[in-house]
Amino acid sequence: MPDLNRVILRGVVSDPPQSQRFQGGARKRVRFTVHTTTTEREEGGAVRERPAWHQVEVTGEKLVGTAERLPPNGSVYVEGKIHTRSWVENGGRRYATSIRADRLLEVESAEPHVNRVVVLGYIGTDPELRELSSFTVLKLRVAMSEGWTPQDPSREHTEWLTVEAYDGLARQLHGNLARRQRIYAEGMLSSRTWTDPSGRKRRFTELKARTISSSGNRAEEGGARPWSGGAGSGGSSSYSGSGGGGGGSRPNGAASHEDADDPGF
Repeated sequence: MPDLNRVILRGVVSDPPQSQRFQGGARKRVRFTVHTTTTEREEGGAVRERPAWHQVEVTGEKLVGTAERLPPNGSVYVEGKIHTRSWVENGGRRYATSIRADRLLEVESAEPHVNRVVVLGYIGTDPELRELSSFTVLKLRVAMSEGWTPQDPSREHTEWLTVEAYDGLARQLHGNLARRQRIYAEGMLSSRTWTDPSGRKRRFTELKARTISSSGNRAEEGGARPWSGGAGSGGSSSYSGSGGGGGGSRPNGAASHEDADDPGF
């Protein structure tokens, strides 16, 4: 089964769409931000709102036309995939992640808001568990490959995404997941921002998991073993604010994959 990288959003356009031509002016790309506010049930039973802002980009004549008509505060439905661009700046490599939409609809109402992400890929680093004063978090780096064919293996593109599980779900998963293991994760997409010492705005995007299932590793493809957390799943997981389980501080190494504003198209 191929890897999976899918995002579904229903929310509000928070700023005017920006258009720019590329490939010598032959093609156009439009970028805009979608705001969603969804609810999550915490481990103690409390329900908390989770606001999030998502950078969306579209290409192709039909999608570009729809995007350019979107008014600020208008309601929109988006389907697409996570996509990361990189560039070199001041001798270092910078990254910016957005949602590359392949379906875009103007809708009459953004209610109820939707922020749903599903990924299927391989754990690329050893899972890291952190016991903090107010919450527990397990952090994974997941690789999702696409485009590979026997006829043209050079087309393969690997997308990396940080996946985090919290509290009861994190403790349940700890010791059961390992590097190179294939997993399915479902949850919400969250971006946090901060300003670095030079005064430049930085942004980091991650998936906050409600459910994670393991299906073995590259040498052992077997039946899925699910772990779940959050409302209605029978497990438990806790999220606190758009920045994560406790206050939105940046974890060490967060800037390794997404650490600067996008300089352009």
